[in-house]
Amino acid sequence: MKILSFEQEFVRRYKNRPQILRLMREAIGVDEVNYSDMTLTNLEEVRNLMLSRLAQNSAQVYCAIIKSFLNSISEEVELPTLRFAKALKVKTVPSQHCCLTEEELIMFDEYKPRNQNEADAKILFMRGAFSGARSSDCREMSEDNIHDNVLSYVSIKTKVAVEQPIHSRLIKYLKMQPSRMRDPSSVNRTIQSICRRLGFTEEITLFCNGKTITKPKYKLISSHSARRSYCTALAMRGVPIGVIAKLAGHKNELTTSSHYICVDTKHVGPEAMSFFNG
Repeated sequence: MKILSFEQEFVRRYKNRPQILRLMREAIGVDEVNYSDMTLTNLEEVRNLMLSRLAQNSAQVYCAIIKSFLNSISEEVELPTLRFAKALKVKTVPSQHCCLTEEELIMFDEYKPRNQNEADAKILFMRGAFSGARSSDCREMSEDNIHDNVLSYVSIKTKVAVEQPIHSRLIKYLKMQPSRMRDPSSVNRTIQSICRRLGFTEEITLFCNGKTITKPKYKLISSHSARRSYCTALAMRGVPIGVIAKLAGHKNELTTSSHYICVDTKHVGPEAMSFFNG
C-alpha cells in the first residue's frame, strides 16, 4: 500500500487521535506535519509540549503512539532521525485509582434515571461493572453475546476473546440499548452526577499523575471506574489475579494488578461465584 502524507497516514491509522496531530503542529510550529519535520529537536519539542499540557501518563501514551507510528513507517519513508524512541521517551508515574464498592454498585443498579441521558449512561456503566468490559465493548454488547449462561465477546481494542459466567444483574442491561451513542465526556459527567445524587460524596485522597489530590468520591468516578469496580470486587472475593486478567480481557496480569484493582489482594479467599450470582 502506498504511504500517504504524514498527516493522512496518521489519521488513517489513528483516526480517533486527531489531538495528537494538533499538539505536534503547535510544538513544531507548522500548519501541517510532514515526515521531514521528524527531527530529533522537533520530536523533543513535541514531548515537552505534551508534558506541559497533559498529565504525565497521558503524555506517555501519546508519545508511545507517535513512536509506534514512526517505527511502522521507518522502512518505507526516509526520516531525518531514527532516534525517535529516545526523543519521545516519557516515564510512567504511579497512580492510584478509585472504584465503587459492591454495595455502591447495587445502589447504582437500583437508581431510577431521571432522563434519557442518565438512562443511557447507566446502561453503559452497569454493563462495564458487571462484565469488566471496556467502554467500547460495552457499547456493542447485546443479548446476542449470551450463550448458555456465558457472556462471550471479542474486545474491539485488543481482539482478545473473553468468556465468563453471566452476572445476574447484567442480563437486563444487555436487553436495553442506549438511545444514541453519546460523547464519552458527556457520559462521564452524567455518571458523576448520578454518583453525587446517590451520596458518594466522601473525600478521597489519591496520588495521581505525580501529585496528591483530594476530591469528593463522585468526582473521581468515570466510565472506566466500572471496569475497576469489577476487577476489585473479584479480588475482594479471592479470585487470583491471573483469572481476573482473563475475565477483563487483559493480556498480562501486571496491567490488572497495577491499574485495575483498588485494594490489597495479598490475602485471597476461596470463593468467587457468589459475585456472578448477584
